[in-house]
Amino acid sequence: MKEDEKPFKATLGWTDYPGSEVSGGGLVNDLDLRVRKPDGTYVYPDGARNLSSLDKIDYCNDTSGRYDQSLAGVRFTPLKYPATLDSVSINLPEVIIDDTLIDFMLGFNIIVYKVSGGTVQQEIFCKKYNYADRGRITLPVGVSVTEDELLVCIEGLSEPLYISYSSGNDSRGFFKIGGTDQFSNNVPHIAANFRTEVPATDYDRVNNTVSVQINKPQSGTYTAEVSAHNIAHGPQPYALIMSGMNGEAPTVGEIGLNPDQPNAPAATMLSRIHQSQTAESLNSVYGTKFENVYSDKSEFSIQTEEDSVVSVRYAVSGLPEVNAGDLDLSKLYENGTHIEFEYSSLEDYQDGKWWLTDVTGTFVSPVEKLSPDTTYYLVSAVKDGGPYDANEDPGVVDDPQVLGLSSSGASGCNIGTDVDCILSVMLLTALFSVWIRWLSARRKQF
Repeated sequence: MKEDEKPFKATLGWTDYPGSEVSGGGLVNDLDLRVRKPDGTYVYPDGARNLSSLDKIDYCNDTSGRYDQSLAGVRFTPLKYPATLDSVSINLPEVIIDDTLIDFMLGFNIIVYKVSGGTVQQEIFCKKYNYADRGRITLPVGVSVTEDELLVCIEGLSEPLYISYSSGNDSRGFFKIGGTDQFSNNVPHIAANFRTEVPATDYDRVNNTVSVQINKPQSGTYTAEVSAHNIAHGPQPYALIMSGMNGEAPTVGEIGLNPDQPNAPAATMLSRIHQSQTAESLNSVYGTKFENVYSDKSEFSIQTEEDSVVSVRYAVSGLPEVNAGDLDLSKLYENGTHIEFEYSSLEDYQDGKWWLTDVTGTFVSPVEKLSPDTTYYLVSAVKDGGPYDANEDPGVVDDPQVLGLSSSGASGCNIGTDVDCILSVMLLTALFSVWIRWLSARRKQF
């Protein structure tokens, strides 16, 4: 490390061996990470957790019936506080409807609300799932609570739940009855798995990804040490990624692979090109609606593992004083169209996501106001073979892109809206034709 402008960060990750009853939800193969600083002292993983006992709460003793509406939930009271709702288990049995076997569930949300004094309060967790096989499914949550109760709901987005329920249990069930959400003595088959919070330890015994971050590193050599606490099924491969400021501050526009991507695939930057473009030129060629642009047209080509997601980053500055999510990152196509990346609400390495960080690598939320005097990193994620990859060859990702600010309320023909644009043109053509005939008829009258 030569500078302290950016933190030193070391991240260790591995794919753990499938869990067993003995592991109790903990790690089967457990690796440890620590970092030796230039002064010889050690730093241990941030927020390391020890394995706590798992309390499973299930208020259902039998099956009294089936609920066919779109929303069902259960009010849970943890056995002790503070506690973390680790996961929920839901029983969605296979059903036969109109002689058709329904053995999967399409489009549903898992939602968690805080409950105080028997009244549903604010939503504190929501995650959408596109598909699940019917049966008993367990889904992760990770919500902490220090008091009160939690209401765990499953909401079908396109079809009824067909969820079983048990009757007569202290108004713990929650259903949509007569169009109104209300508590009920009928309890749907939803169970909750709570863990008791425990103090941090030097080494993590729960997670298979751990990190050490030093915000103001000393100049000198940092050494990351990886050791095995327990390897029940070996050998255990792992990935270790280290990053930090080793030299000068970031150069605006310089494209590179993102060193902070966890479990990043093997990748090699084949080429990178910068082209300065005006908003007017981009709007004319690609159909964008930029008022201003804040980066060059940045093109890169990356060789990577087939079907993997790679992320790149480059520095940008002189950004307007707007919320980060108000900016538009556009993917540009050779055929003169474009598609917008989506600003992520967290560091989400999915195809078509992008976000900003400061030079220390700290995530900038979509509602955070930007400063024109600050240099940021722009990070974007692209999947090989996905819609944001301009190269059809497997294992090679190409992605010309540009950052700008679009005019308010702008609209126009864009990728994904071709049909609407064609219909609009056809309608205008038809109206124009009728108008011409009307004029012609009036001239004949005179």
